[in-house]
Amino acid sequence: MSRFPETRLETDRLVLRPFRAEDVPDLVEMFADKECATWLTVPQPYTFEHGLDWATRAAHELRETGDGIHWAVAERSTGRFVGAFGLEKTDWRVRAAVVGYSVTPARRGQGYATEALRAIAEWLLREQGFARLELRAATGNVASQRVARKAGFRREGLLRGAGITSAGRADLVVYGLTPADLDQLPLPARRFPEARLETARLVLRPLEEGDAPALRETLADADSAAWLTAPQPYTLELARDWVTAAAHELRQSGDGVHWAMVDRASGA
Repeated sequence: MSRFPETRLETDRLVLRPFRAEDVPDLVEMFADKECATWLTVPQPYTFEHGLDWATRAAHELRETGDGIHWAVAERSTGRFVGAFGLEKTDWRVRAAVVGYSVTPARRGQGYATEALRAIAEWLLREQGFARLELRAATGNVASQRVARKAGFRREGLLRGAGITSAGRADLVVYGLTPADLDQLPLPARRFPEARLETARLVLRPLEEGDAPALRETLADADSAAWLTAPQPYTLELARDWVTAAAHELRQSGDGVHWAMVDRASGA
């Protein structure tokens, strides 16, 4: 039977190690957070007993059965718990696995998720000889998708109705990473410059936070909903993420370039 060895990984700021009983209070606190409860399929409410079973039995048994491997992530300097990362649905014949992760509210926004995800990818695709690492996120889970893009994953498609969230069934966005992706030249060397274009009546400029309400109105329109793949309902939160982060990150990654189109005379 194929299975991963018990593995400890380290980055500049983080240690990825097996779970232990001391992690239980941090697990309970993390999974009680609204974001985790919304997008993850862990039991709710997540009790001390749930955390103890995961940290002392289930996470380790999943490695023994060959399903994958799971890590508790902690800061190297302080030992403080950062989050939970893991590989699952491992296909040993194809040499592919699916990664999942969650970060505590207090540690979000510090780049820890991207750092840990990249370390796992390097280990799996280079040291373990795997051909593919996959990540799946609900269309509305923009934070998880942002981490995937920053770690170098490429968006590959949409799995309709393939996921479950607290709100029910959801479409999943699929991201993939291969050894060839890791071997490529740094993407910033191959990207469009931030550009402003003008015609007699129009200005095409980078998207700004103030564009979010108009973008939400545009993509909530019946024609847009019918023909475009934007999540529905298209909320103001999704619009804000696009105009302040996602559209700009896609240019930085080399994927393309996106503009707001504005009437020169009125600014609309």
